[in-house]
Amino acid sequence: MLHKFIKTIIYFFVAAVLSAGLTIAVLTLFLQQGIHIERFSWKNIQLENCSIVWDKKIRVSLENLNITPDGTEKSSFPGITDIRSYLVAGKYAGPFIAEINITHLKFKDFSGALKYTGWSDEAPGVIHLSSPDITLDVTIQHDGRDFVLKFNELSSKRYISAITGSARITDEPLMTGQLVADIAGMLPLILTFSADSKGLSFAGDKPVTIDSIKPVVDLFQLGPVLSPWISEYLKGSSYQLTHLEGMLLWDNPASFLESLHAKVRVQDCEYTFAQGIEPIKSEYTDVVFQKSVLNIYPHNAGFYGQDCEKSWVKIDFTKPAEPILTAYINTHAIINDDIINLLAHYRIALPIKQLEGTTVVDLV
Repeated sequence: MLHKFIKTIIYFFVAAVLSAGLTIAVLTLFLQQGIHIERFSWKNIQLENCSIVWDKKIRVSLENLNITPDGTEKSSFPGITDIRSYLVAGKYAGPFIAEINITHLKFKDFSGALKYTGWSDEAPGVIHLSSPDITLDVTIQHDGRDFVLKFNELSSKRYISAITGSARITDEPLMTGQLVADIAGMLPLILTFSADSKGLSFAGDKPVTIDSIKPVVDLFQLGPVLSPWISEYLKGSSYQLTHLEGMLLWDNPASFLESLHAKVRVQDCEYTFAQGIEPIKSEYTDVVFQKSVLNIYPHNAGFYGQDCEKSWVKIDFTKPAEPILTAYINTHAIINDDIINLLAHYRIALPIKQLEGTTVVDLV
């Protein structure tokens, strides 16, 4: 009985090996000759003219790949967990893949081409993504502990911006890294960032000076109410960005303004608060945007020829459709015709005029 059992096991093992060998041989023969799929559809994926060839490694060529959102996505950006899962799959499949070349790739609003080169211990994997607007070139390696991504190029023609840098994805999963960005073709930034399942946070503290702030403000699309207060009513000879940080939540990108914190020093500043009113002129002005509030601190400033001293202004954009402007007036002033006309602009009637001396002003 034992002999018959052992003999049966041996026969089964040999049959399994022969079957597996025959299957591999048939697949290898098919792949060496090449497999062509004219059209294939599964769930929300449609592909056309796909060829798969084995030449020491697998080469896949695909003319059209259309991925239609199935309506279950909570965010347009894949989670860090998803990205790491893709990289794990790529790590194990990489040694068997020479390349995957997709001529036309469409997903949501993106339309472009994708080329992927599998990686091994000897060479990094490469992803090259291109469209009429976006170009992405990134290399991928695994250092034995984490996935390491090197962004050789991430650029957008639409936003006239480009990014290079590197990132590390750990087991948590968490993505951290540093990016060198050229925003709107005129604002160079060095940003550190981290991203997890909730969102992406970034920060930069290296001072950068530019001649015009409008292209940068337009890029961030702060809206028709907020943007003019920064890019049109605010003028200066130069703008020095000294601090920038914020967080983008995947499931609530509209909350970005609530987390955005930026500090800008404007030299030779002129700030206009209303049409027909003379601008406040200062040697320099510190502009701080934090928690949807724009704070304006002029230094060595004058208004209608009078010293502003410690006066400052804040504009609250918590309700973007109804911004609230609050002026903190702390100075010594002369109530002359200019001041009387200014108050009349805001429908404040002042029945007196000062002929000499100054008045201590502490108003909100």
